[in-house]
Amino acid sequence: MLDLLRAWSPRSYVVIETNGVYIGAHQEILDRFPMNHIKLRISLKGHDEALSQKVTGAKGSHQLQLAAIRAASSKTYRHLHTNVAIMDGIVDIKRLSLLINIGIERERLM
Repeated sequence: MLDLLRAWSPRSYVVIETNGVYIGAHQEILDRFPMNHIKLRISLKGHDEALSQKVTGAKGSHQLQLAAIRAASSKTYRHLHTNVAIMDGIVDIKRLSLLINIGIERERLM
């Protein structure tokens, strides 16, 4: 995947859609992303560990997702355009302590 990203046209963006768990556990992978034209979209299914586990069935993933969001939105990776997608009506955005320079998108379940 990283080779494809490096070969991508600098005139367009690539959107990487992820739950962020792998990035949270291996933040050094962000160093391998190209310096521009990447939009990282991390989808959160809960505002805390209990709700995240209830929705996804994955134990312990919430903290890794938050770690990915913090890492990707840090000054070190300012070249990444980081958005967080939250489940509208399920995730209480006020209960999340997200950084200021992050875009928020709302997802709806069908």
